Amino acid sequence: EARTPLIISESVPAVSRQFEAGREVANALQKDVHYTVDIKNMNCVMTDNGEKTAQGLLDVDNLWDPEEAWVLYVLNAIKAKELFEINKDYIIREGKVAIVDTFSGRVLEGRRWSDGMHQAMECKEGISVSVRSQVSAQVTYQSLFRLFPRLCAMTGTALTEAKEFEEIYNLRGTAVPTARPMVRRDYPDVVYKTEDAKMGAIVEEIVLNNERNGRPILVGTSNVGLSELLVSRLRERGVEPQLLNARPESVSRESEIIAQAGRVGKVTVSTNMAGRGTDIILGGNHSQMAALNVRARLSDALLPLEEQARVPSVDEGFYPAEVPEELEEKLESAVDALAACERGEEAQTFLRVEELVALLGGEAPFDKGPSYAALMQMREAYAQLKQLFKESLEEERDAVIKCGGLYVLGTTRHESRRIDNQLRGRAGRQGDPGTSRFFISLQDEVFRVFGGEKIEGLMDRFRLGDEIPLQSPIVNDTLGRVQTAVEEFFKDIRAKLFEFDKVISKQRELTYGTRADYLKSTDEEVREKVYAWGADSVDYHLEDVEGKGPEERAKEFEEYYGFPTPSLEGARTEAEVREVLVKAVREGIDRKWAEYLQFRPGFPVEAARIATVVTIDDEWKDLLQKMDFLKQTVGLAAYKGTDPMKEYQVQGFRMYQKVENKYKARSVSRWLRSKPRKPEGES
Repeated sequence: EARTPLIISESVPAVSRQFEAGREVANALQKDVHYTVDIKNMNCVMTDNGEKTAQGLLDVDNLWDPEEAWVLYVLNAIKAKELFEINKDYIIREGKVAIVDTFSGRVLEGRRWSDGMHQAMECKEGISVSVRSQVSAQVTYQSLFRLFPRLCAMTGTALTEAKEFEEIYNLRGTAVPTARPMVRRDYPDVVYKTEDAKMGAIVEEIVLNNERNGRPILVGTSNVGLSELLVSRLRERGVEPQLLNARPESVSRESEIIAQAGRVGKVTVSTNMAGRGTDIILGGNHSQMAALNVRARLSDALLPLEEQARVPSVDEGFYPAEVPEELEEKLESAVDALAACERGEEAQTFLRVEELVALLGGEAPFDKGPSYAALMQMREAYAQLKQLFKESLEEERDAVIKCGGLYVLGTTRHESRRIDNQLRGRAGRQGDPGTSRFFISLQDEVFRVFGGEKIEGLMDRFRLGDEIPLQSPIVNDTLGRVQTAVEEFFKDIRAKLFEFDKVISKQRELTYGTRADYLKSTDEEVREKVYAWGADSVDYHLEDVEGKGPEERAKEFEEYYGFPTPSLEGARTEAEVREVLVKAVREGIDRKWAEYLQFRPGFPVEAARIATVVTIDDEWKDLLQKMDFLKQTVGLAAYKGTDPMKEYQVQGFRMYQKVENKYKARSVSRWLRSKPRKPEGES
């Protein structure tokens, strides 16, 4: 997350023809002949041969022509083809491309790739191309958090990154002892040469465990595709696992799946969705089961039919006990009372019912209103149901503890030890017993991409059969070093992003400060700013028309300010010309001010604020794009012996100065040339 800025974007029209042409060209080009792929840096670079071939296929003279910039469409299509995998980096949901967060395994709702990448992905999958996203504002997590006057945090896995927290946020990491002794056993990794051998060993381990004692197993996978493949292999061996990944049908059952993941004989195959903040209770989660039961009852009583269709159904046999007749009557009476009161009548959506269930399950006091008695009655019945399920699961909890608690089985090492530790941490919570073990192969992506020659050397050195695990200190040391190297690599990326963002942050501070200052100014102050920026705009205009003839200068002045150029007779020097033009612009501002006042009192200031804000926003968006291009090109500065970061700072400062001058001039120009219109029907 910290490697990707937070972005606010807006939609701009996208021409599907260009994306489709880019896809056709990308499909015609060959890897390592026309372009190279750098998986480590998630980048593709076209060779000279590739550029010539692409130009021939597109029938254009220059891929880099700024008018159409075909290179962007072709490169995005190549990246879509080579760097992004379906069911790993994204899924297709309701006919749309949905991005999957590789760290949490969840769909990133509302997120889209920028700079035409999302449209290239849609084109790759044969989906109609949507509008293109243009970045309006962006900020990195590091810069966002540093805006807060006070910072603190708590997490179970911060110590591996303590140095980075101190460098960026000046926060020292402190380990807090656990409330109860941690008795989980973390076994050494089991390493196989190939991916197939590893998958076979994982399936065998799960089948044997089920036959031995049926202790619950949580299998952590790195992506949607792998989780579905593993479930398929397990079903072939007679094991019926629960699947939890980013698919909509799976996400809707998340509460149900997690509630029973700690029960005897349960095998839960999950992406990293179950890796963070998920509490798997041994023997089953009686609180969650009671919540789902109450949710189902309230949904049937309170929701209209179309909303009831949104409530995920629960499998038969999910609840650990039948509800006795006496408690059933209490629950029905409480639900009827709640449905008849004001609070129940307000809960007309699934989301409102979810909120109501959370409120009933908590301990916060209710407001003493007309719904108080019904809410208290429902809470008492809910508490009895919870107690019933708890007592019913006690025996099963004891059985799971005797089996050794939850078994967390990892299917790959991640790019950070923090994520591995998060997965391990699902077992052995609150002093419970548990074990964890990772099954990995030398072909796993993290080792294949970052290990390179080291891993190939290991594979050549061990001439054992694929099914025999590699048990050697050399193997574990090498894989440990590779994972540490991966962490350092991504840490460097985060550090560089943060350094680059410091430049943008300063520009953002100045730009947003000017914008806010204009909006807060009094009417008199706004008029003074219009005069001042009008004088500055003359300098910008003179620079723009330098070297042009008198007629062309006069034409551009009129187009820019909306009134004819004043007579320049007698103005012999540039300073005198400027003085005449500044005086003319000031007089033009006075005339326009009077015109706006005739339209409506207070309108001159209102129009000035609108013109300024719109202009600043437009120029800021353009600057963000230019700064992004600059960041991609400053790496070449190293070849001429200069520091890329210094180059970025210097060039960025010059760009900002130009933009600042431009938005001042353009806002005055826009204000002078605007013509107010009254709504139709108004006299």
